[in-house]
Amino acid sequence: MPRLDVLGAINQDVVARVERAPRPGETVADGILTHQPGGKGANQATAAARLGASVRMLGAVGPDAAANQMRAALADAGVDVSAVQTADEATGTALIVVDETGENSIVVCPGANLQIDPERIDRDPAVPVLAQLEVAPHVVDHVARTSTGLFALNVSPARELGPVLWDRVGLFIVNEGSTRTCRGWRPHRWSRSRSAPTGRCCCAAA
Repeated sequence: MPRLDVLGAINQDVVARVERAPRPGETVADGILTHQPGGKGANQATAAARLGASVRMLGAVGPDAAANQMRAALADAGVDVSAVQTADEATGTALIVVDETGENSIVVCPGANLQIDPERIDRDPAVPVLAQLEVAPHVVDHVARTSTGLFALNVSPARELGPVLWDRVGLFIVNEGSTRTCRGWRPHRWSRSRSAPTGRCCCAAA
């Protein structure tokens, strides 16, 4: 069974489904509310576990009821949550409005996701890592710097990448918006699912 550490956000998604999203200053009253597990890190950890990998989640939740729900959802999917830290801030929350056409608007309150303590991350450096950019940059840099195995980075949400990530990432997962946002990106150096001259690889994501 392949092993994988996933570093990223753990959120509770609070979803309001409406016929039509409100305009600025407007209230609509036909919403149907649901709470569900989310966060790019937690979602990708869940997907990898369901595909048969032995997955360990590296992240943080708050000292609240949502934390218990998010841990339970990950564990039910087969993800090891022993490395999920408890921070002082509330568990991350995404407020999502979805209309009948599927269009959505999202407000993310990162909370505990920005409170991960890199010094408390105890892991085998040889285990491959899949990371995203929803957590504090210095945490991503720390895990990249201390890893000896493959380090894959989903460049989302897109931001400029520092020298640690440019030097250490072996697989970039990007979309067109990411390539425009990341200073220093050289699209001609990369091709979809093909190794670059540096020995690294880039794959496109929708």
